[in-house]
Amino acid sequence: MPSPAIESQPDLLHMLVQDHLLSRSVLDAMEQRCVQERAGRPLQVAFWLQVLDYFDGYFDRVHHCVEDELLLPRLALEGFAANGSDVRQMMQEHERMTSFRQHLRHALGQRARGGLHAIVQAFVALHRQHLAHEEQHVFALVRTMLSKAVQYELAQDLELRAAANASERAAAELLVASLRQQVDRAPPTQPRS
Repeated sequence: MPSPAIESQPDLLHMLVQDHLLSRSVLDAMEQRCVQERAGRPLQVAFWLQVLDYFDGYFDRVHHCVEDELLLPRLALEGFAANGSDVRQMMQEHERMTSFRQHLRHALGQRARGGLHAIVQAFVALHRQHLAHEEQHVFALVRTMLSKAVQYELAQDLELRAAANASERAAAELLVASLRQQVDRAPPTQPRS
């Protein structure tokens, strides 16, 4: 019988879900910036570099590491990582998103606005799909298929990692707030003639 501490634990995936909310805010800002630039606003290189900093930095080096080092191995150990599984798909999408960001960085370096916006559109669609898939399928596996004792162990590991990554999380929150401010306070665009 699980201990009362196990029964009363908060959502063990809270940190990961909060990261997803941060990422959705960045994706929203990306879409909004594309609309602004398509309507005539100059290409905002600094903005796009900050977007890449967020995904290359916090999202890959912190968020994906937590998933790849704690969550996915635990699911694999429990037998949920076979070829074609939701867990395997999640790992493959992590790799695909890295490739998209490399293409985005290249298009930005070329100042290829049209190519950049096409890549952004594809990346945003993939990333939104990925976040939804994780939450609906992979996180559901954790919550419903892992024993309470395994969930408790995983929750402890996630809490330790969250504490260790607190400064990176705070920096990511500031970066996301800056991105949102940049698109929210952009002056109205002039129609192209």
